[in-house]
Amino acid sequence: MQFGLDNLWTFILNSGSIIIQNVPNLIISIVIIIITLLGIKIVKRSVKRAGERADLPPDVTATLNKLVQWTILLIVFIIILNIFGLEQFWLATIIPIMFGTVIGFASISTIGNMVAGLIIMFSRPFKVGDLIQIDEDIVVVKEITIIFTKVEKGDGIVYIPNAEFLKNKITNYDQKPAMIRIIKFSASYEHDVSAIDAIVLKAVSEVEGVLEHPGPIVRADNFDDFACQYKLIYYIRNFRARGRIEADIRKNILQVFKANGIDLTTSHLVNITGGTQNQ
Repeated sequence: MQFGLDNLWTFILNSGSIIIQNVPNLIISIVIIIITLLGIKIVKRSVKRAGERADLPPDVTATLNKLVQWTILLIVFIIILNIFGLEQFWLATIIPIMFGTVIGFASISTIGNMVAGLIIMFSRPFKVGDLIQIDEDIVVVKEITIIFTKVEKGDGIVYIPNAEFLKNKITNYDQKPAMIRIIKFSASYEHDVSAIDAIVLKAVSEVEGVLEHPGPIVRADNFDDFACQYKLIYYIRNFRARGRIEADIRKNILQVFKANGIDLTTSHLVNITGGTQNQ
């Protein structure tokens, strides 16, 4: 028992001696850490101002801020190791082990997502708040990070790996000057084509959100057995309002057709034994 107490006491004395010897180094390290924390705050503000002057999106500025902060912290960490005379031990053993572990856990896909994230941030095919289409999904961009992009779909929030944006076609509806939309309808041959054009274009012109330039047009698209098929082509800029705009156009067309005695219903030919019958 005495042997154990003696060893403990020796350990305490040796530890105390080491601490006393390194008090100056501890004080210097604490001062460096305090200065570093204050410096990081200044750097954050500077990077933010620089991003605003360069008209960088907030997500890109935030990523640059993080990279600068981690770089500063790594440099300070190496400086403190050097103060305590541990830099050779850490550089030769601990840091390679840590770096190898990180690389081991980081898959190729993760590295690919990081590269894709940097490409997205600097090429800026879309920004936070944009309405985009990736593959078959139409989503709103909520956040862009170095690994993934957070988007909002109709059924909730989705996190998409950045590499997916490089592999799929992306349509940014908020960057398109005009988007084409098409509505098909039919009218009997007894009605004048020019009259159909005029009343449909008037109905469309009363709908908010339809562009005047380029303006809407009506085309005779196909000849059915008992009616002419028409195609209304119009342009919008606000893709988010496409549902409301289309509904208003259909309502207006229905109203003007009724007011002018134009029937939207179309007869069809149905095969009957020994002949045909109109329906």
